[in-house]
Amino acid sequence: MGALGSAEGERISRAARQIVAGWLRANGYTIQCDESAGPKCIEAVNRKVRLLVLVRSAMLPKTPRELPYTDKQEIVSRAAREGFQAWDAEAVLDGGLRLAGSIG
Repeated sequence: MGALGSAEGERISRAARQIVAGWLRANGYTIQCDESAGPKCIEAVNRKVRLLVLVRSAMLPKTPRELPYTDKQEIVSRAAREGFQAWDAEAVLDGGLRLAGSIG
């Protein structure tokens, strides 16, 4: 993928993380970190649980790609090491970078 494709992919990924973080806030979570946790991860906490949320995103008509097994294991291991539950969120965006449907 060229530089233009990378920039567009990052724009989609950033918008998706913001949407997921907004959903988490609306559901009682505080966002502790969404950049140092990894380029596609959000650390979110509430009174009962700490989540490390991996956000996978795509723009219509595409769907988010599945993570390779080793990447999934890395996220789950990191979450366990740091006292988080590992979650996976999918966000498909429309051309205006708005959520198309619901967070999966």
